[in-house]
Amino acid sequence: MHAPNAPRDDRRLTGRAAAVGILPTLTVAVLVFVLAYDGGGYSLASRASTGIAVWWMLFLGLGLGLVRFLPVPRPALAAGVLLAAFAAWTVASAAWAPSAEAVLEEFNRVLLYLGIFTLVVLAARWVPARA
Repeated sequence: MHAPNAPRDDRRLTGRAAAVGILPTLTVAVLVFVLAYDGGGYSLASRASTGIAVWWMLFLGLGLGLVRFLPVPRPALAAGVLLAAFAAWTVASAAWAPSAEAVLEEFNRVLLYLGIFTLVVLAARWVPARA
């Protein structure tokens, strides 16, 4: 114990901050393990199922009110807009590409990247910086 006027050791996280900080860490660890176990996530089926899971997490989080709309930093917003523009350019390339299937596979990949980026930007706002 320390005296009432003594400085506190602020390096330890409180119970709530530790729980909030550990949940995203465990989620990412489990997701990385599952993708690694599935051949590294290189197959189209693996990417598609991961993309569906990521977008469902976003839609459910926003739809159920689990995510509050906090201001997004300008660099993150700029990067997100550029990634969305890249997704639009990728799908537009179906007009001149020799294979529309290959375009849709790459569009699937870019949408996965966009979903993960969006999830990370929003999740970074949920977790306290100290966690």
